[in-house]
Amino acid sequence: MVAQHVEQVYAQQILRKESVFKLLSKRWTVQVLLALQGGARFSELKWKLGISAKSLSARLSELIARGLVIKTIYAEVPVRMEYELTARGAKLASILSELDAWERND
Repeated sequence: MVAQHVEQVYAQQILRKESVFKLLSKRWTVQVLLALQGGARFSELKWKLGISAKSLSARLSELIARGLVIKTIYAEVPVRMEYELTARGAKLASILSELDAWERND
């Protein structure tokens, strides 16, 4: 019984890791996470990354759903929206930055 529980926990850990790698392998995900360090507006991200509005919207929606990004909407005319990393998203972006630095030094 204990062995079965251990196997279930191990399987869940593997699925979570696969989920993270699947997310990071999607086009633009890493670039968006790195570009959001310090926060940005939609148009800033679009211009900075050279990404289409449709692709950026899809990436941001998924990152918000996963709790990595938060969207703040300001009651102004025109409406202003800003995106920033959550603590969890900032931790992931930090790891990605370290990987980038590691790759450059090799």
